[in-house]
Amino acid sequence: MPIDFTLTPAQEDLKARARQFAVEVLAPAREEYLKLPTQLLRYQSTRKTYQRLVEDGWIKIQIPEQYGGTRNSLVDLAIIAEEFFACDSSIPITWLVTGLGLAPIFMYGSEEQKKEFLAPFLETKGDELAALGFSEPTGSANYLQNEGGLGVQTFAKIEGDEVVINGGKQWASSSGGWEFKGPSVLSLLCRFSDQGAPKDTLGFVIITTKQFEAEVNQGAFEVVNDIETHGFRASSGPRTKFTNFRVPAKNILAHAGAGAMVNVAAFTESAALVGAGAAGLMRSCFAHTHKFVTTEKRGGSVPTINYQSVADFLISMKMREETTRYLTWKACHYLETTGESELAYQAKVFGSENAVQAVLEGMQAVGVTAYDTKQPYGLFMDDALCLPLFEGSNTGVRRRQIQKIFSQPGYDPESCASNRPWSKPVAGYPEGFLSVYV
Repeated sequence: MPIDFTLTPAQEDLKARARQFAVEVLAPAREEYLKLPTQLLRYQSTRKTYQRLVEDGWIKIQIPEQYGGTRNSLVDLAIIAEEFFACDSSIPITWLVTGLGLAPIFMYGSEEQKKEFLAPFLETKGDELAALGFSEPTGSANYLQNEGGLGVQTFAKIEGDEVVINGGKQWASSSGGWEFKGPSVLSLLCRFSDQGAPKDTLGFVIITTKQFEAEVNQGAFEVVNDIETHGFRASSGPRTKFTNFRVPAKNILAHAGAGAMVNVAAFTESAALVGAGAAGLMRSCFAHTHKFVTTEKRGGSVPTINYQSVADFLISMKMREETTRYLTWKACHYLETTGESELAYQAKVFGSENAVQAVLEGMQAVGVTAYDTKQPYGLFMDDALCLPLFEGSNTGVRRRQIQKIFSQPGYDPESCASNRPWSKPVAGYPEGFLSVYV
């Protein structure tokens, strides 16, 4: 039974390069943006840093090789995410959601759509942003409920060779673009009818810079308001609005009935990467706490690591970090080799909730000094508290996805351990499409 978590030489090199980039580029950028007074200014201040992400190939690596990118495996992305989140959270969120915005395209798009919509992100220049427009101003945890709930209120109406969009999104990261004029690519989840079950009416429309800048759409897209957040202080998830916004019909990525499945599949890969980000945050918190308790005596004769209570906090922190890391790697491998999504959701839930607890334990190990703003624990906690809430809330979305898996006929609870798929391929979707449920 070969179980080996040893990184390949290529992965060791990837890890080292990602760490160097994070230390030399992301960490200094965070120091600067935290000095700025508003969410928008902080977000826009990261634009040059994002350009470095593009130039160094960190965006291109999110696109699979068969579509022109350099991505070899989802484990590779998890390695990068951990290194990035260990130095910052906001800029890695922008990096993560660009990949999320492109995922529906390379997962489900036609060859023509992949060629057109992925092309700007295969370059190593510029500051192209992608986003996935899912979350609604009224909330989205119950967007498939078929008992009279509001659900998705962004509507797409086909008129000849065009699609007319009305509605809007909120919390969709980077969906406003750098100047609140729209991102380079927006994968927008819409309802194509207000009649029938939500699942049967949902589809995806791709909006590009060309449509955002078109004369016919001037005034048809707006950012209604920005949102100041406790954590992820330089990310952006504003309230957006579309009013008779026109897009060519060829930009329909998924027609009515396919959108919900594509949406869930895209958010499945990102779930595992949140686990990796949580491991990175915990790693940073542990390193700072370890340095403190092995050097500070706090009025005693020996460093506080020698006291059992302090050591116990540190031990718990390290176990949470390590367990999250290896669960995430396993989740990525399991997802790619079997198509089964259970562990990806577990990695998100387990990692995000343990990150909150690990930061609390770090603060308890340090004591009241941890509450000093000169210490990083407030920033750690603000970011950690967001992890269980964003990218599909643990309570309303991720645990419900696991619940759905458990309820499927033929579910094999040993599949995660054996690494054998138990479900059937999703009918009507591309070969290798993930085993997700809506």
